[in-house]
Amino acid sequence: MTTLFFWACVIFTPAVLIHLILLRLIRGQRFILSGYAVLVVVLLVSVPFVLSRGFLSAFCVYLWLVILWNLYLIFFINLTNSVSLRIMFEISKSRTKALSFQEIMGIYSDDETFRARVVGLEVGGFIVLQGQTMTLTSKGNQFARLLGLFRTVFSITDFG
Repeated sequence: MTTLFFWACVIFTPAVLIHLILLRLIRGQRFILSGYAVLVVVLLVSVPFVLSRGFLSAFCVYLWLVILWNLYLIFFINLTNSVSLRIMFEISKSRTKALSFQEIMGIYSDDETFRARVVGLEVGGFIVLQGQTMTLTSKGNQFARLLGLFRTVFSITDFG
């Protein structure tokens, strides 16, 4: 089973690289559609190699590959749609590295969702609330920088 997982990873790695190149060309748009398009092409191209290992082995390799690919896309979706990540990223982008509730609320209109996310960020140790101002902790700042790196790698311009 380890060997089959290895072969799934061998196929997965260039597929991710192809997807990253494609995302650069289409500027991060339609990442799910382009992701599944790349997966289908990779599955079709790898059929002769994978089937040469036997039907059951091919099934297992493709199962691992689909699992890995969906994990990759879920990671990608979280980068583009996470409200909590967006709040941290907006704070990290600000000149003072701190934003008021009103400034953040200028980005979001759903007060309940926003307040729940802020509480979660504070409990998780990502931000510190000082009156009406949120400031990133060192943990939050590191996470926001990592988020910025991933956004650059995946060509994501809008999210949250």
